[in-house]
Amino acid sequence: MKIIRYCISMILAILALATTQLWAESTISNTTSGWIGWNGSGFEQANNTTYSAGNFESYQLDNYFVFDLSGLAGTVTGATFNVESYTIAGSGGTFNIYATSLTPAEAEQNPTNPYYSALTSGALIGSIAIDSSDQDELLNLSLNSSGLSWLQANEGDQVVLGGAYSSPGTGFQYAFGYSRLNPDNALDIQTGEAATTPEPSSLWLLGSGLLGLAGVARRKIGLRA
Repeated sequence: MKIIRYCISMILAILALATTQLWAESTISNTTSGWIGWNGSGFEQANNTTYSAGNFESYQLDNYFVFDLSGLAGTVTGATFNVESYTIAGSGGTFNIYATSLTPAEAEQNPTNPYYSALTSGALIGSIAIDSSDQDELLNLSLNSSGLSWLQANEGDQVVLGGAYSSPGTGFQYAFGYSRLNPDNALDIQTGEAATTPEPSSLWLLGSGLLGLAGVARRKIGLRA
């Protein structure tokens, strides 16, 4: 009976192996960050990693974050963008993030940057509502299916994530004030890889062999009885 139970256990283990997934999670910090402003012509402060975003009376700031995906491998199954909120001024609003096709060099052009609109012209990949109670907190934005596809398409490259903060108020309505380059601003990316599994024919032969051994064992037990 022990041999029979052993053979059945082996068959179940093989079937489980056939459907096993190998999962991995990686945290990729931003290599740089910044903002691009708009006052009718576009502008940017040179060599500035502050990523303030929102309305500053007569002008608007949108922000960006650069990530190096050279170490990313496998099928992207989930991702979260974590960003430190720093100072939030005004009545609260919504922070949206966008997939962009910008290169880091394009995002970092100084002092007048023509790529302001490109920060928010791509697919919307995440969103979060925030107010002053979220000040100095690490915000977590789950990426939607468009965001996962964007990461997958740029596996091995550098990407620029664009962000915009909007508020129904007027005057100074902004988030991420007095911010700086922060390694906590990161993408947590989950990947899944199908495990290497035997071909169906191989599984069948191995399973048949184990069942045969179980049959032989049963016959031997019957002869001894």
